[in-house]
Amino acid sequence: MAIRNYQKGGVSSGRGFMNSEYVCVGTPEETVLETYFVMLSKFNFERAKEQCEKERESKSGLGGTNWCEFMNLLCRLAIAEMNYYNLNFVERSWLKREPLRTTYEILLQEFKKVHEVYFHGRGGTDFSWEKRMTELLSSIMEYVIARKDMIDFYKGLDIQDSCFINHHHSDRVLKDIRERHNEGFRHTYLKPIYQCYWSEAG
Repeated sequence: MAIRNYQKGGVSSGRGFMNSEYVCVGTPEETVLETYFVMLSKFNFERAKEQCEKERESKSGLGGTNWCEFMNLLCRLAIAEMNYYNLNFVERSWLKREPLRTTYEILLQEFKKVHEVYFHGRGGTDFSWEKRMTELLSSIMEYVIARKDMIDFYKGLDIQDSCFINHHHSDRVLKDIRERHNEGFRHTYLKPIYQCYWSEAG
C-alpha cells in the first residue's frame, strides 16, 4: 500500500507524515474539495453540504480546527447557493434578497479570517498545504464577491420599471462584472462553478 504524501511537520503516522492540521495532501481532502464544487455546479447543494459535514465530523477533535472551520463555511456556502438559485430575482421584491446578500457578506468576512490563518502559517515551499489553501480561499472569496455583484445587478433590474429596462445600461453592468472577475476565481477546484457563473453573467 502506497504511503500518502503528508505536508509539513507534525507527528509521524503509519501512513505518512501528519501536519498540524491533520490534513493529508493529494488524497481524501482534495477529493472532498473537488467533489464539493462539482456538486455545486450540478445544483446538488444538499449532497455538497452533507459531504462537508461528514468531513468536518471526521476531523473534529483531531486538532484540525482551521480545516473544520473551513468545512463549516463550505456548508454555509452551499446553503447560500441553494437559496440564491431558489430566488426569482426579477419577480420578487428586492427586500427578499437583502438577507441573502448579507449572508454572502458574512461568509466573505469569515473566509477572510480562515485565509489569514493559512496565509500566516504557510511554509517556505510552494507546495505547502497552507499555501495551497491560501490560494484556494482567495479564489473562493473572489467568487463570493462576484455572487454579491450579481445580486446587486438583479436588484438594479428590479428597481427599473420592467417595461422600460435600459438594456444598454444592463449590458454595460454585466460587462463590468465580467471584467472584474474574469481571472478572479479560476482555481482548479472552482472550474465547475466558474463555468456556471459565466453562463449566467456572460
